[in-house]
Amino acid sequence: MLNYRRYQFDDIYEIIIARKIITKATSKDRHILQTVELNLLDLYQGWTSLDSLIEELNGETFDTFDTIAETVSKALSQLCGTVVEPRTRAVPLTKYYNDTLDRNLRFLRDGDNDMLKPSIRAFTTDTSLPIHTYRVEFTIAGILDSIAQWLESYFAILSTVESSLKGAVIGSWPTFVKQSELFLAQVKEIKEQTGSGTVRIALTQWPLRLAVNYTPEVALLLHPMNADYRDKALIPLYLEMNGIIDINDFSLKSLPRDPAQIDIQWVVTKPCLQNLFDHDSLFLASDVLRTLSESQKVIIDRVYGELHDALVFDGKPQLRDSLRDLLPWLLTKTAFCLEESSYLRDKALDYLQKHKGVAYVKAEDGFFLPFIYEKMVDHFGTSRVMKKPEKFKGEIDLLFDGHIPIELKVWKKGGDLLEKSVDETFPHAGQAAAYAAETRVAFLLLLDVSKPDSEITNLENCWKVITKGFVINKGLATKVVAGIFYCNYPSPSCYKRHIL
Repeated sequence: MLNYRRYQFDDIYEIIIARKIITKATSKDRHILQTVELNLLDLYQGWTSLDSLIEELNGETFDTFDTIAETVSKALSQLCGTVVEPRTRAVPLTKYYNDTLDRNLRFLRDGDNDMLKPSIRAFTTDTSLPIHTYRVEFTIAGILDSIAQWLESYFAILSTVESSLKGAVIGSWPTFVKQSELFLAQVKEIKEQTGSGTVRIALTQWPLRLAVNYTPEVALLLHPMNADYRDKALIPLYLEMNGIIDINDFSLKSLPRDPAQIDIQWVVTKPCLQNLFDHDSLFLASDVLRTLSESQKVIIDRVYGELHDALVFDGKPQLRDSLRDLLPWLLTKTAFCLEESSYLRDKALDYLQKHKGVAYVKAEDGFFLPFIYEKMVDHFGTSRVMKKPEKFKGEIDLLFDGHIPIELKVWKKGGDLLEKSVDETFPHAGQAAAYAAETRVAFLLLLDVSKPDSEITNLENCWKVITKGFVINKGLATKVVAGIFYCNYPSPSCYKRHIL
């Protein structure tokens, strides 16, 4: 089996070294030209001084090899049934580290005419000690632009390769989004254990998900697009670029005598406060926020936070814009339903009373769908709202802006309150999610008339986000935003009668 966990010092991508340079910046001004010193001690921070690190490495050698050559050798070994070893060459460890850092800095200075554009202005090398020290000139803005372009180019390549393999390879693979979810889950767990907003998390500390297929011909077949530790090490940068975490620093936690298997420990903060990449983290404009109640703002933060952390909006700016319009509007409508019985509750109960005794009361299509559709068209127009479009061999109740499916359900049963019943097992959540294969976000709007004149609830109980995963796409879960139009409360006149 190929070693997906092999991560040698030579495999560190240049943009990770570039991100280290930013951590050493003396000024936060993104456009000022500044100079910092960089050497191996900045990466192996567990050592007290450069002299002690030099003493550790002096006289030691390392059998260098190319990771790609190692991968090809292992593949040939499996195919040919014989052991094929990559070529190695013994070099002094200090030379190995100096040559690797020097090469990375030259790439950062010159670019590679492909994915990496020049990131730093210049660097000079102090060779007076066995471990070299580099004086690096840069602007933070120049490095950030280079990192962002590199990552975008990298993901574009992955997307192209994935598209070309879809017809030839069975099964899906764990994407960067899925690997990022695993990282964020571990960050959350560490935060809960430590009670600190700043988390130290090593590369080996969160899972590397591998996709496995079983076929009659081959008992075990790993998907060719599985990530390895080189890819995994990019995840914190990917999340920082998406405005989900801040990277404060990182260091190598492995032994400097063994550069063949390194481990990076990242120091991150979540939620993102610095927002170095100027990600559009503000979901709603201030003028829209002023129109919302405090409860509505809490719900907005909760829903948007879950969608944002799941990277639902990654590469989908139009989806974010649609949610900015749709979610606040729906929030105000569920609030109206709680505050004023004549808005929806009285109409719903009247409809059910008129159809009492009918074997099949088509409350969704006969009442709830026309009501919601009419209100949405009045506000958004017919060009943005479609009723009953056919998609994925089924009919969506409503489709907003051509990419957000909205499924409707009327809850007429008694028993537990609907707000307690809506979770991952709720059948209609799966139905809504099935229509969201492209966007990974759907809405489920529920009209609850199961217990008229029963009890009061609050708006925050009427909204939640459900995560739905599917066997066909285990790598990426869909988020279903469930909103409840709650009609089980007594009208104010009922309260007045009780008081009298």
